[in-house]
Amino acid sequence: MSSKQPKPRSIETTACAYCGKEFQWERVGGATVRKYCSAPCRSKFNAEKSGVRPRNRNRVRQEPREDTVTCLQCGIEFDYQVMGRGRVPQICSPECKAARRKALKEEKRQDCPTCDVEGCEKKSRSSGTKSGIRLCEMHYGRTRTNGTIDRIMRDYTRICHYCGGPAPKQRLFCSDVCRRRDRLGAPDRILVCIACLGDIPEEKRLDTQFCSPKCYRIVERGKSYGLTPREAYQLLGTPRLCDLCEEQQATHIDHNHDTGKVRGVLCTTCNAGLGMFQDSARLLGKGVTYLEKNGSYGLEWHDTEADASEGLAAAS
Repeated sequence: MSSKQPKPRSIETTACAYCGKEFQWERVGGATVRKYCSAPCRSKFNAEKSGVRPRNRNRVRQEPREDTVTCLQCGIEFDYQVMGRGRVPQICSPECKAARRKALKEEKRQDCPTCDVEGCEKKSRSSGTKSGIRLCEMHYGRTRTNGTIDRIMRDYTRICHYCGGPAPKQRLFCSDVCRRRDRLGAPDRILVCIACLGDIPEEKRLDTQFCSPKCYRIVERGKSYGLTPREAYQLLGTPRLCDLCEEQQATHIDHNHDTGKVRGVLCTTCNAGLGMFQDSARLLGKGVTYLEKNGSYGLEWHDTEADASEGLAAAS
């Protein structure tokens, strides 16, 4: 297996076809002979051959100039280098440039006359105004804003857009309550709870209709039985005894399952008992007869035996 042989290399010396200067170049393998010493000579030769004037033919290459100058700010000599006729630097560093600029500004300020206002020793902002009066920055700003050189103490207290009372600086409303009322368009009246008719606290949302979560729960329970907010609150809003036993606190709304009419409020025990007897007066009457025949807690449950008899008669 034959390996690839490297191309022969040799150093050749040839005269440039344009400027006549001899130059050396490296021939690799069977490469053609180079005719020009550089790319500019090749472009100039082709331009003359075609009759087109080459671009920048008469341009003379500028050599960099080097010299030593003294810094105008710190006085230290430093070397610089510029191309052609470039500007000679006068500052040695950016720090000296900033310091020089500040010094020139202060010097210019010292040359300015003082403010014409009596008692003011500040420098004027310019040689003068249209009226011929020289003013400093402070008095000039007052003249533009207030129309006079005197200081005017402005009252920054604002008026509430809702209630008309005083509002803090840079605010449209005196409080968050007025802000919410203005945003929701609440009327100018005292907001009351729709259940207990009590005043709704100021910190509540303006679109709420209840003064407390308790009133909200009572009204939601009353909706299941077709009760108005006032009717639901009258039944469950205040503590009351069971309508059946009159001993325990009533916590459940009792209603007729056929007609949906509310019959009253019962305690947990009585409400569950009626449910076990299927709300049937016939079954309750049989239960009373059974208990009186076989023994019961009737005498302990009722105040007198007559009350038990009345209950039996009502059940039958």
